[in-house]
Amino acid sequence: MGRPRLRVIKSSDVAEMKLFRDAIMVVYGTSFFTDAYDLLCIPFVTRLLGRIYYQVEGDPKPGTLPPIVSASVTSAAFLGSLAGHLFFGWLGERMDRKRLYFTPLFLIIISSIASGLSTGFGTLCFFRFCLGFGIGCDHLLSLSIISKYSLKSTRRNFMSGICAFKFFGNSFAAAVTATVAAALQALPHSISVSEADYAWRLVLVLGALPPALTFYWRKKVVSDMAESAGCTPIMYFDYRTYLDASWDTAAAKVPQVQEEEEERFGLLSGEFVRRHGVHLLGTTATWFLLDIAFYSLNYLYQKDIMRAVGWTSKATASMNVFMDDVLLIALAQAGTILYGTLGSVLSFEFIQTTGPFKIQLVGIFFMTAFLLCIAFPFDIFWTNHKIWFLLAYGSILFSANLGPNLTMFIMPIEMFPKRLSFTCHGLSAASGKAGAMIAAFGFQYAMQSRDESEVERGYPLGIGVRNSLFVLAAINALGFLFTLLLVPGSKKKSLDDDKEEIEVVYVKFESYHRYLHSFWSRFFCLFDVDVGYVWRGILDFK
Repeated sequence: MGRPRLRVIKSSDVAEMKLFRDAIMVVYGTSFFTDAYDLLCIPFVTRLLGRIYYQVEGDPKPGTLPPIVSASVTSAAFLGSLAGHLFFGWLGERMDRKRLYFTPLFLIIISSIASGLSTGFGTLCFFRFCLGFGIGCDHLLSLSIISKYSLKSTRRNFMSGICAFKFFGNSFAAAVTATVAAALQALPHSISVSEADYAWRLVLVLGALPPALTFYWRKKVVSDMAESAGCTPIMYFDYRTYLDASWDTAAAKVPQVQEEEEERFGLLSGEFVRRHGVHLLGTTATWFLLDIAFYSLNYLYQKDIMRAVGWTSKATASMNVFMDDVLLIALAQAGTILYGTLGSVLSFEFIQTTGPFKIQLVGIFFMTAFLLCIAFPFDIFWTNHKIWFLLAYGSILFSANLGPNLTMFIMPIEMFPKRLSFTCHGLSAASGKAGAMIAAFGFQYAMQSRDESEVERGYPLGIGVRNSLFVLAAINALGFLFTLLLVPGSKKKSLDDDKEEIEVVYVKFESYHRYLHSFWSRFFCLFDVDVGYVWRGILDFK
């Protein structure tokens, strides 16, 4: 065999490298895509299930799921995500994460299909729990592996880009629900119960399509991109082996004093509580509070807010009218999702230089401000100004995507010692899912109307949509305070600096990595600065 072909990187080579970077984001963003898809689809599914299985014959009001059934179906995936965050947060520190990487994705695919084929509410909740478990595990694995092998200069950009795949999940959910509703509307007769039963099953099963495609790409992307770069896989293997050996040699030269000191404390030790206890409280409490607000607002938006402002018709038992409302909501969601995605773009551009702490504060502040702007004139203004309402709601999504929707995934990884960051990230993310469960259970009751004639069957009187919005704004404000007071950024230190105080060894490793990266990039002509880390990290999955 001849020697592997070496060539200087030209503009076309750089373009190929950046295509590889984009492919890596697709591969790692799958769980965020699926999570966002499920979040937007489940209100449609629960409302349709109520009309199919709990419609009272002759009652003009639409059928609704009993409160406990509705909350269970909605929160089963959240409970699974919570368990996945805790379990893999613990297991990931004890096993090679790359060995576990395909298991959560396989679980997501199987659970999505099985959810659509469920024969009862018990099996539906079980498979949705499994779906959430896979999503929670894949969240942690994707972000931890990316953060482990990325350069400091690009780490935040890559993690924010992966988290931004929620946009594609939201868009896919809106497109799927709109397509299914339009297909049923096109039938030459009134929609029957059996036809509507196929609709919610199809929506859930289609959630398995993107993860299934990604499962294939995870095995193919490395070899395909190696061929497109004009190099042989053997060359990449030899390079990786040499770099790993050089890394081990460099690591052996680093004084072990600091490493021995770090081994003295664990997650449950008093030393960890002294150094990072307040920080862990800050990330868990902030994530808990903001997920209560975010998930409650999403459920309120599709189910009550749009009807309250007159965007959809008054609830009736007609299945055709319901599908009309689904189309209108999907249209509104498409506009607000596109507007909200601009926040993700800005966050991606500025998070590396500005830092996640400041961006999160700005995002939470404007989320709270726009919630109050909607809540104060809710009963007297928005009914006659629907487009302005969509703009205001889109501004909430813009602020969320600019700040906490991305930064909450990044901050726990960066501020804790490397050997404990996986577990601390899992605890923080699990607290967020606990907040989502409270949103699923608590706000289904709280958002009910104060007028007894408008309360859904099986629910007591609530505080109404307007007062619920005020409560959500107050919860957001608490999240702002917890971020400001308990996160290291409140001391005007970057998260990287805070990490360097605890992990001197990691910083020295970083300097060795930069030296090796520079040397081999000139020698082999394989590296682009933005994606150089990929060859060392991602190829290990082969």
